[in-house]
Amino acid sequence: MELFFLRHAEYERLYNCTGLDIDSIPLAQRLFVPESIVICVLCAIYYILYVPCLYSIWKHLRDNSCYKLLFYIGITDLAILWIIGFFSGWLNLRGAVFCSYPTTIYFVGVTITSIWNAESSADLILAFNRCVDIISPNLSRVLFSGFPSVIYLALNKTIREDCRMLYMKLFKRHRISYIGGITVYQRPIAIVPNRNSVAAAPF
Repeated sequence: MELFFLRHAEYERLYNCTGLDIDSIPLAQRLFVPESIVICVLCAIYYILYVPCLYSIWKHLRDNSCYKLLFYIGITDLAILWIIGFFSGWLNLRGAVFCSYPTTIYFVGVTITSIWNAESSADLILAFNRCVDIISPNLSRVLFSGFPSVIYLALNKTIREDCRMLYMKLFKRHRISYIGGITVYQRPIAIVPNRNSVAAAPF
């Protein structure tokens, strides 16, 4: 998302639709009406079914640490379901491609990727939680009882790296470069005392 806000010229270079003709493929061939209706109907059904399931999980949050993780995963599912359901169905009903709504689709893509990363991390933590609970219930209580489950969700490696890189882009942009659209962090070079060599300073 920082590409759009902080380096819009680079965003335009990578995602512009110059030279692309949407109508090179006739609209009739880009419409998927029956499939779109099915997707939207299924999405609505899933939302209806999800609410009582989440309520049931919420009532048992204090019973076992896994319910905290399951509730979190359920919330991320609800947050992402409208994109793969209603939004995708709407695009298919209109025969839309990226260049039809480039900005909207870009932001929706960023959103769905972020939520997917959050849910995937939670899935891994849940799998670890279940394994530890089977092997050693006492250790599981130490690691996951109370607030620690929330800490694990908030401090997973993906989120830490994203926060670190966001900090660098906002406050130390002189140490950031881009190669082929990929963000590269340049570590400063520091002279090691009493030696004839240099070393990269830690972050």
